[in-house]
Amino acid sequence: MDSKSSKVLVVGLDGASWNILEPLARKKDGIFKKLAEKGATGILESTIPPVTGAAWVSMATGLNPGRTGCVDFLNRRGPGCRLTLVSSLDYLGKAIWDFMSFEGLSSVIIDYPMLYPPYKIDGAMVSGLGSPTKASYPPELLDEAERVFGGYEEFIRPQDPKYDDLDKFFEDLFRSFELKAKTSLYIAKKYEEWNLLFDVVSHTDWLFHRCWPFVAGEDGKYSKLSAEFLEQVGDFIEEYLKSFDLDALLLVSDHGSGPNTHRFNLARLMVSSGFIESPTSPLGYLKYLVREEERKVSEVLSKVGVMRSVIAKLKRRRRKKAISGSVPSFYPIDLDRSRVFLLNHTTHFGAIYVNLKGREPSGIVEPNDYEPLRELIVEEMAKVASKFGISIKSFRKEEIYWGPHVDWLPDLVLLVEEGGGAVEHDFFGKWIVKNESLSRRYLGSHRRHGLFVGFGPAFKSAKNLKLSILDIAPMIAGLLGVKFPWEPDGSIPKGLFRGKYEDMRLEKMSKKEKLGFKAFLTSIKFKSGLKERS
Repeated sequence: MDSKSSKVLVVGLDGASWNILEPLARKKDGIFKKLAEKGATGILESTIPPVTGAAWVSMATGLNPGRTGCVDFLNRRGPGCRLTLVSSLDYLGKAIWDFMSFEGLSSVIIDYPMLYPPYKIDGAMVSGLGSPTKASYPPELLDEAERVFGGYEEFIRPQDPKYDDLDKFFEDLFRSFELKAKTSLYIAKKYEEWNLLFDVVSHTDWLFHRCWPFVAGEDGKYSKLSAEFLEQVGDFIEEYLKSFDLDALLLVSDHGSGPNTHRFNLARLMVSSGFIESPTSPLGYLKYLVREEERKVSEVLSKVGVMRSVIAKLKRRRRKKAISGSVPSFYPIDLDRSRVFLLNHTTHFGAIYVNLKGREPSGIVEPNDYEPLRELIVEEMAKVASKFGISIKSFRKEEIYWGPHVDWLPDLVLLVEEGGGAVEHDFFGKWIVKNESLSRRYLGSHRRHGLFVGFGPAFKSAKNLKLSILDIAPMIAGLLGVKFPWEPDGSIPKGLFRGKYEDMRLEKMSKKEKLGFKAFLTSIKFKSGLKERS
């Protein structure tokens, strides 16, 4: 196949699933009805946990979290309690668009989550959700778009108190998406020779989080506004189809969505069950925090022979910093006496780290006690689930992850109510489970079953498919004849394609090509000013 002239469009609808879009396909003519009748539709199974920070990285790379190191927006990269934000360093050298650039194929990547800072590719790149600021490669691209349209889309935080006013929420949502759609189409047409265009719409996720009961309902003003917004998203996709002669359209999501029904206080359970030793009050925590900071500073400075007066001065400074609210990256946990610890992950899942001797700086759990301890915790979860009538699924990390980063991922990952339960760390609250949503502005949460639609000359018509999020990058590579430098964790699904694509398979780089790709990446890092994490 002639890869240079092929065009694959991937539109990511954050948080979407086919069961959300199907009612629109039944009711009205339009793109969703066309996709339902002529496309290949089904489930795209997300990562565990189904979180944006993990899922979009795995989708772009075809690698599971054990090989990307990403289970959340914030991730552990080594021993201890430090968490680092997902960034373009987690994509560079692993993403499908990098393989394409190496082979001289052009990509336009728009609003891809956590892809910051943007870096040099053959084409264009615009950072998306999770970026500290909007940015692009080339750098002048967004400035140009803003001049043309008088601005760029704003990120919307569904939990912002101003969105107690749902009319205000929908006003901002429609306005932001209108700007996003105009800018995306402008960029796509500016770089019209692209082979891959991957455009992510985060607005759908914002809608599902804030307005899930209305999205799932059919009556009332806000249900109608929700449907109207999704129809507008459909019009955006339709405009892409009218503007370009495509070989394939892929409609995908990082995860699905559903109601947020429960709150689960993991911290309280870990403390009350004796797995974590913690101060018993906020005042006790403050005293503990100051004492721990003083101890650490004193130990370090004493080793290099710093005078006592300097130590005292730094102690006062540390105390002031602690009281003002700057805290370490872990919670009120006495690591010298706790068998497990928790870190500041998102509420979509529970993450338990064993304080393992030989792995953690303050490890107290002997390697022989590692598995018995995890078994005890799993049993405790089962008791709580039975007592409160909820579902808690416990996953040992080696059951769901494999690769070089597994050591630093959570030893146990929890999904409460299949993702419908928000996992919280309220150390001083006395509650374990509450039958309520996280807040009145957070009514929807994540599910593992996301969206897949394949449409166009490359795809057969098919229904009720079940694919993995890890299959998307290999699928794009197959459609465009791009080689992978290694074996991905996903694969090209069989029996889904037709015509010249029917027997496509994934090709791998030769040893010589791998060496060339490595040199190519070194050049990209240098030109883009990217540095490895310290």
